[in-house]
Amino acid sequence: MKAFPYSFIKKDQLHAFHQQLSNYKLQVSGATEFVKAIEQGNLDIPYDSGTEADGENALASSLVSMRDQMKKFSAEERQRNWVSEGLAKFVDILRSKNNDITQLSNDIISQLVKYLNANQGALYILNDDDKKDVYLEMAACYAYNRQKFLTQRFELGEGIIGQVALEKRTTYLKDIPKNYIRITSGLGEGLPRNLLIVPLKIEERVFGLVEIASFNEIKTYQIEFVERLGESIASTISAAKVSSSTQKLLQESQAQAEQMRSQEEEMRQNMEELSATQEEMHRVMKEMQGKEKYMTDLINASKDSILTVDRNMKVINCNRVFRATYSGSGLDIDKGFDISNLFATQEEKTRYKNLYKRVFDGETFDVSDHYKFQGMEAYYIVTYSPIHNDQGEIIAAAVFVKDVTEITRARDAAQQQTEELKAQEEELRQNMEELSATQEEMQRVLTEVQNKEKYLLEVLNATNDSIFTMDKDYRIIGSNKVFSGALEAMGLKAGKGFEMLSLFAHDTVQQAQQKAYYDRALAGEHFEVSDRFMTNGVESYYMNHYSPIRDAEGKIYAIACYAKDVTALMMARNENTAMRQSLEVRENVFGVTTILSEADLFGNITFVNDKLCAVSKYSREELIGKPHSILRHPDMPKELFKEFWDTLKKGGVFRGIIKNKAKDGSVYWVDASIVPVKDASGNIVKYVGARYPIEDEDIATLMYNRQARKLKLPLLKENEVSR
Repeated sequence: MKAFPYSFIKKDQLHAFHQQLSNYKLQVSGATEFVKAIEQGNLDIPYDSGTEADGENALASSLVSMRDQMKKFSAEERQRNWVSEGLAKFVDILRSKNNDITQLSNDIISQLVKYLNANQGALYILNDDDKKDVYLEMAACYAYNRQKFLTQRFELGEGIIGQVALEKRTTYLKDIPKNYIRITSGLGEGLPRNLLIVPLKIEERVFGLVEIASFNEIKTYQIEFVERLGESIASTISAAKVSSSTQKLLQESQAQAEQMRSQEEEMRQNMEELSATQEEMHRVMKEMQGKEKYMTDLINASKDSILTVDRNMKVINCNRVFRATYSGSGLDIDKGFDISNLFATQEEKTRYKNLYKRVFDGETFDVSDHYKFQGMEAYYIVTYSPIHNDQGEIIAAAVFVKDVTEITRARDAAQQQTEELKAQEEELRQNMEELSATQEEMQRVLTEVQNKEKYLLEVLNATNDSIFTMDKDYRIIGSNKVFSGALEAMGLKAGKGFEMLSLFAHDTVQQAQQKAYYDRALAGEHFEVSDRFMTNGVESYYMNHYSPIRDAEGKIYAIACYAKDVTALMMARNENTAMRQSLEVRENVFGVTTILSEADLFGNITFVNDKLCAVSKYSREELIGKPHSILRHPDMPKELFKEFWDTLKKGGVFRGIIKNKAKDGSVYWVDASIVPVKDASGNIVKYVGARYPIEDEDIATLMYNRQARKLKLPLLKENEVSR
């Protein structure tokens, strides 16, 4: 009886032990299955032992915590991979299309909208060509899987776009203002509610904006990705602008006077040398990759500074040019040198540390730098590029420093010389205006004679001038085909060395006269004479212009003669003097009764008669160069003028009743007829308008309303008429 309690208790303990052991086995089995599922990549598996939420099961709690941490790490890794792949993707785009801003903008925004799984986006570029008119303009737009062709402009501070550019901060809205979205789906879908606007900036300088609209919420890591990408885009835009500006200045320099050509040639050779050096360097570097000896020989042969830097800002390798740059300052730069020691201030060290961080993040970019060292200014273009190992890991940064000081100075000198040549350009412009005035006078006279502009053009196109140059011995240096053809028709071959005075051997008087003309020009005189000739009984007239030709020292060594056949003009003048006087009388009478004006293809006024000035109360100076809208009355609907321009651009004649406003605010009505004037090829070159004043306002209103009904335009009411 005494052993019973002991046996009973022992049996209970043994049963509890077996029960506990069974539970452990169950936990171990569940944990094993749980771990195997995680090994296979299933991080969403629940803990099936039924003890996941039991705080007493330490193993279950630890495994569940491990799973949750792995899910978190996996999600973060996916985000990092997403960002890295995106940066690599867009680096290729920025590198391949950086010569065409329009195509580059379209590629960036279309690929960015797709990569973010958004609905639409736009890229704006800051236009600061005119420092007095800086604004943001839409460079590209992409929505609902299609490129959109829109034109939009924002001033700094205008709307959300302008405000973001002004504040230089990213803006993310989850509730887009009403009517903000300008593009809708043709399928009747709803409007995006999430809006991300990121400034494209480098060191707080804004070059543009990226705008993304999405149905889905834009995550924080996606926003950070767009901000990082924005720096690369801004860098590319900056480089493209610098390149475009430089190219423009080079092209302008090439068009300048003779004294600039030597500098332009030197600049061109420098640019070709730079291009050839870079192409040769890249070609040899690719061929000799992995061979350190050849790489060292190559980089030492370059005129540019080249170095490679590891992640600790230590120099791996550099060429002689880079070492020589700093050897004069007592710095011995070699492998292991800390590159940050080159920068004097903490601000410079931070700036360059950020540049190298961009490289080690996988970005390739160019930076323009300006240094002042020992009183001398120097300009450089620095290219940063990552270096990968066989596994694709970034192990170093390659830096190429191109000294563009001479090119920059040449460009600045070209700009200065451009200013110095403005006076010469103004003189050339005045000469061109005088030539234009002469041509217009000839056109006016011939138009009066023939009364047809087309015939005038045919006569002008049929006119051939004879041109030749002659030395001091009266022998031909050169001539054009017209002159040569004329002599060939006479059985003579007017090649180089032909003696001009031999043409007049049959007439000693005329020969003496021609020699006198030649001698006057050889003495330095510019003059023009008209000559009359009789050939085979046919009378002809020529206008001959003689000019001396000087060498580089200003000495006269030859003359040039321009002979224009003006026989038709002289005959026309003699025969049609009375006709011209009659036409002038008719034109004066027409100008008294009719409002006349002319406009260019853009609607800008180029001619007005006195009648228009009297009726509108504007002076001729106030009207010339202004658009016709200066006379438009606000009662006239825009649709009327749209019909007006549509008719004219199609080559038709517009006829209509129009209400105009004078300078003093008074009203005058006209019955207008606008006619397009075409050239010989059928192209419109200007518009001529004849308008007849309508004195009775009630009749004018009645006529206008009849016209408005026909064109389906709003009618004028009585109160509008009285106003």
